Amino acid sequence: MWYVRVGSQVNGPYTEEQLRSMRNRGEFSPIHQISVDGGHWESAEKLVRTWDGHIPALGVQPQPSLLADAQVRSTKEEPAPNAAAPITEWYYLDSSRRQVGPIPEEKLWSFFHTRRLSGSTLVCKVGETSWVRASRHPDLAPLLSSRSGRMPAIALSAAVVICLLSVLLTMFLWRKQNVASRTKTTSPSGDPSKPLESASDADTASGDEKDLITSLDDTRQIKRGVGFVVCGWTVRRVERDVEEVQQSSGSCFSVSPDGYLVTSKHLIEEIAREKRLQPESRIKEYCDLRSADLAKSLREQGEKADKKKLNQTPSLYNPANFQAIDPKIWVFFGSKEEMYEARIVPVESRDVSILKIDRQTGPYFRLADMSRMPKQRMKVYALGFPGVVRKAPAVDEGPQLGQQTPKKVERIQDQFSAAELGYSSTNGEVSRIVNETQSGPRIEHTADLKPGNSGGPLVTEDATVVGINIWAGTGESDMTHAYYSSATPQLRDEILAAIRKDRESSSR
Repeated sequence: MWYVRVGSQVNGPYTEEQLRSMRNRGEFSPIHQISVDGGHWESAEKLVRTWDGHIPALGVQPQPSLLADAQVRSTKEEPAPNAAAPITEWYYLDSSRRQVGPIPEEKLWSFFHTRRLSGSTLVCKVGETSWVRASRHPDLAPLLSSRSGRMPAIALSAAVVICLLSVLLTMFLWRKQNVASRTKTTSPSGDPSKPLESASDADTASGDEKDLITSLDDTRQIKRGVGFVVCGWTVRRVERDVEEVQQSSGSCFSVSPDGYLVTSKHLIEEIAREKRLQPESRIKEYCDLRSADLAKSLREQGEKADKKKLNQTPSLYNPANFQAIDPKIWVFFGSKEEMYEARIVPVESRDVSILKIDRQTGPYFRLADMSRMPKQRMKVYALGFPGVVRKAPAVDEGPQLGQQTPKKVERIQDQFSAAELGYSSTNGEVSRIVNETQSGPRIEHTADLKPGNSGGPLVTEDATVVGINIWAGTGESDMTHAYYSSATPQLRDEILAAIRKDRESSSR
């Protein structure tokens, strides 16, 4: 809230919108003085210039913001002569209009430098009461303006360099293609010594990568290139058969002929965490989780629930009854017969996980590079297993309560029907690219996603992977939905480097 003073007359309090309306009626101008507490007064000139879009000349030192909290300012003590300067902190609104912060001013400037934020981003310094575009904030506008003032020359130089490189690259690829077509030589797939780029970025016109998926019409290849991921446990009880239990499921896709797969980080992060636990901790966590699930299922049966079974639930999942709990990841390709156990390949990305299976040859997808960054209205296809996500029904274990004789339980592959192991495809268009996210660019599109699509590929018509499916959100109304995928061009180098490093360590 604001107070306005002319001479000795004080009026207010007013909101900023009221002041704007007064300005439009000629009742408020730079000759007035303003205050947020009625005690500390400043000229209204700076606030009016901010509204008018005025940007101070280059080299002008930004002045303290007129929107600063007067109470904080009035109670702030004078720093000692050798005291360190206080850290300025900021808030900003991300692309989903969510408030982020507070963050140090140095970190805010790093976001502008890396283009995570732009001049149109709404910002607010700690102590201020209103949001304003970064390009119009008096503390940010001078430096943003000086940076943009240098861009035309930089952009022109970059454009010239890019044109020259494009001509040279075109000539090189043309010559390489002609040589390949004349010699008709091929390289053995799955060879650990072969550069990874030939596995994910093959020149399909040369025909030297027979396992590369290049068409969505090749359903036989896609069936063996899109995997159904199941996370769970191998459970060893005392005096009982080994049991395989499902925790969660999703999708993945092959990116090399020798068994490297890409999926979403959140799909396997819980199993990855459990693999790092000590054996005793795994057993305790498993017993606590399954006991809670079973008790909840029995309670939800209401009057039909067997109270005796409900009371026996804690004893069923007594840690003393278990020998070992081994976290597992299984991957299926189109049928129960083609099933693999997967290990996790280390990768730093917050969005992507890499799996390795024991498959020495097989179809795989090309990862798009920066030249294939998706654009609005581009046709895309989401591949995966949308309808298979579920937890193993804990209530099914109710009849086993109190049993003394061992009972053989299903293997993990027996818990799914043949129809559930067939991949699905949905199509749509790219709506927009959301760049202002902490995890990198996201593709918003209209290709329908369900929870089971998580980790599956978003591909173009030539089967090039441009995104990794993440999740579905609600649009501005409950009748609309927005579907999101992580953009692979920005993740490609990180994925290739992690696979290359794993190949090298495995070949030693």
